[in-house]
Amino acid sequence: MEHWSKLPAIFQKDVIENLDYKSRCRLRKCSKSEKSLVDSCPVILDSVNLEPRIGNQIYFSIEQNGILLNDKASEPKLVIQDFLLIFKNRKSQVKQLTVDHYNFQRQPDAINNLVSCLLVAGNNLKFKILKLKFQYGEIGDKSLLDFIKAMDSKTFDSLAIRSFPVKTQAVLNELVVTGQWKTLKELQIDEKISVPISNFLHLESFRLSYYSMSSSDAWKCIEKFRSAKRPAFSFFEIYVIQDLSIADVLSHLDVHVENRPIGPEYVNNAVQHTQHFKLSWSNEHLFVVKIGKRFLRGAICRKDFLHEDYEKLEDL
Repeated sequence: MEHWSKLPAIFQKDVIENLDYKSRCRLRKCSKSEKSLVDSCPVILDSVNLEPRIGNQIYFSIEQNGILLNDKASEPKLVIQDFLLIFKNRKSQVKQLTVDHYNFQRQPDAINNLVSCLLVAGNNLKFKILKLKFQYGEIGDKSLLDFIKAMDSKTFDSLAIRSFPVKTQAVLNELVVTGQWKTLKELQIDEKISVPISNFLHLESFRLSYYSMSSSDAWKCIEKFRSAKRPAFSFFEIYVIQDLSIADVLSHLDVHVENRPIGPEYVNNAVQHTQHFKLSWSNEHLFVVKIGKRFLRGAICRKDFLHEDYEKLEDL
């Protein structure tokens, strides 16, 4: 510590920025000056996981550079304090926050309570989180809305959720006008929804499930991806319960209808039609749409690597 205390602050910060998160926390406890110094250095964490458990406990884990740094369950107050500590520096980021709750049937309000406590304790703090993921458990529509509003719209770009709780038009209207929703780039919803497809067409990539989809809505997806400039490998994937009318979808095409299959899916006839679209904003890419009875997929691929690029997207 003698040599450490003699280092200029600029070099101390360089050292701290190269420490893992657990080492930072240990250094932070040494003194008030170390606490202040550590808090002045932003941290970037790969993954943080919060999981309410039976017995008024919350499991809290942190992963950085492939190493599990924090792996324990504690009472909610302590976990919330530790979680908020990550964002003590306003430039700190979490690449993915996952909220799981495997016992949601026994504790139906656990995630709602956790989110409420985080927001109250955070006192209007904007969380720099890139991806927010809900794998198991149930969250209420207002809780989800409030939590998304707490994300920093400059960094938040991906949402994955098993069960989409927004059922009323009023909450949906409030959600889609938020800056966080407008700047969202990726979305995955596992359950079947009835939300109009128009609310998702600004996204670069999305996976959705519907009970049914009209041919006009299917064409809206195709036309939006074809006309609005998007990065390479942008895609959409939509599954339906009721069969799509492939003939009706194709009737909307304003180009020559030509089935040009790529990939192995034709072995079991899962794909009924593959259409290639030229892009007005790129000569190096094509927009490839595959249509089956129960799905519609579209992807922006490199013109000379259609099969390889499509396979990569299907494995995501």
